[in-house]
Amino acid sequence: MKRFPHLAQLPEPTLLSTPDFSSLYTSVKAELLSALETIAPDDVDAVSETLDNNAEILTKFTQAFGIILQNHYRRWNESAKQMFAMYASEDDMVDMIVSDMGLERLTLEEGDPTAFPPVEAVMESNEQLLTRYYLSMFALSSTGTRNGYRFHALTPGAAPEIDIESPDDNTVVVTYTFSDSDFAGQAKDARFVNGGAGTGIVNGYLLAHEGDGTPSDELLSGTLAYLKSDSVAQETDTLNLYKATITKWTLDATVYIPNGPDIDVIQNAADLAAAKYGSEQHRLEGEIDRSMIDHILLKATNGSGIRVVINSPAESIQCDHTGAPYLDSINIKVETE
Repeated sequence: MKRFPHLAQLPEPTLLSTPDFSSLYTSVKAELLSALETIAPDDVDAVSETLDNNAEILTKFTQAFGIILQNHYRRWNESAKQMFAMYASEDDMVDMIVSDMGLERLTLEEGDPTAFPPVEAVMESNEQLLTRYYLSMFALSSTGTRNGYRFHALTPGAAPEIDIESPDDNTVVVTYTFSDSDFAGQAKDARFVNGGAGTGIVNGYLLAHEGDGTPSDELLSGTLAYLKSDSVAQETDTLNLYKATITKWTLDATVYIPNGPDIDVIQNAADLAAAKYGSEQHRLEGEIDRSMIDHILLKATNGSGIRVVINSPAESIQCDHTGAPYLDSINIKVETE
């Protein structure tokens, strides 16, 4: 599973499409006239003629109702989409969906409600949580599969210690002991590959949330110890875990727009779009595509952009399973022409 459903969404089902205004307005008029056929048949022709005149107040009310109905369709469809992990974007809905697999959102940095002003906790993102959700099916067994290793590396402490005792011939007692991990929420991504056919060697690479993604020695050793624990490890595997190789890159670009749009607004939007793209690609096997940079910066202009000149990166960056790109700095200029 190279791309998870929430990162490569299918087209929305046609059932969740929003009718266009013309269709809705035609439907509303038809429903209104149909109702009049029953309750006031003598008024049908007059009302029908009125609705053909856009200057009539009844026509404006009917058009307004069509717009209201269209907005309701959008809200209903958006609410329905939140029921699916592929489309869910609301934090509480994501929390509810992942709870089906016994997962909870991890705390990346503890908050301090007693501070002034209060410091809110930094929580795991929806994207990261949903990635663990799709990986969680591989936690039904121990490690061994690539995604099984990946799930356990991202969710240390998820597998309990299991003790089985038989105090007498007719009784078996199974005890599951869950322990909190000091490293929960610290790993951002992990990849595992076969170290050689028939060798039993598995090589893993770990990316951290903190800083540029280079994991600390403590995180690396703690994660490896957990993966090698009796309740997780494969007896036949020899596991190695390495720090991800970080490829730092700088975004230096100029966005050209015509006279008119607010430069400060577009500057802020471009900076935010660039930071978001850098964060999304800060993962193992991440890719920095110059054509995508061009696309997101033009999109940030809300249609007013003329062209983008990218000075850095000089060429696209493609990391393999051992490394991740890290956006080190952003220097975007917005100029008119």
